[in-house]
Amino acid sequence: MLPKIIAGSKAQVSGYATFSQRSLLRAPLWRGKKDLGSEALQAAAALKLAKRDSKALQEVLASKVGRLVKLDLLALLHALQRHDEVDLAFQVFERARKEVWYKPSVPLYRDMLKSLARNGRVEGVYSLFETIKQEKAEPHIAMFTEVIDIFVGSGRFRDALKVFEMMKDSEAPPNVRTYRTIINCLNKQDQFELSAKIEKELKVYVEKTFGRDGVPPCSQPVPRCNRVRPSYVTTFVRGEYLY
Repeated sequence: MLPKIIAGSKAQVSGYATFSQRSLLRAPLWRGKKDLGSEALQAAAALKLAKRDSKALQEVLASKVGRLVKLDLLALLHALQRHDEVDLAFQVFERARKEVWYKPSVPLYRDMLKSLARNGRVEGVYSLFETIKQEKAEPHIAMFTEVIDIFVGSGRFRDALKVFEMMKDSEAPPNVRTYRTIINCLNKQDQFELSAKIEKELKVYVEKTFGRDGVPPCSQPVPRCNRVRPSYVTTFVRGEYLY
């Protein structure tokens, strides 16, 4: 049986759990700038109290989280992610997937992937990528690239390479930035042979996508005065791409 929650840090009632819910989570809504609603705050507080007891946690998910409206549920999920309560966030995420209004969403997946990667939940990242594939959600380059950036920043180079290979097999292939991140990662690990191989793949990708002059190929010629080179497209000089 969960203790009754009373908002307000100055309340002193015997037998009750007492703390300030407003100081617990002040994260803005995912799609707005307002504070969490009162029911979302109560659900967040109850989740934090019950997170060490699996039975109590399931009770809170069913009773308090299950009755939240869509906006409050998404706000609660985002707040937990911001506070690195990744295990609770994943439980709320799984709960959201069972709601009637749920549809696969790139921002929803991306935030959950970033939270899992930032907190070292590698298997959770791979599992979520499989879920994305099963739900036939349209993948996005940012979903992969941001996870790769987090893995590289935390020294998980093998995991970054694994996500990179998953990305090449997906419908959201790597872009120039992703290639450069992986190449720099390999160079830091003194894996120059593999780095050179990926460098060749990058050269093929750039020429295929932007042409040798950095201009995208098209069916009709574009007037030279209208050709604009994107800032991230490189120049081919002496057999090397300069970024």
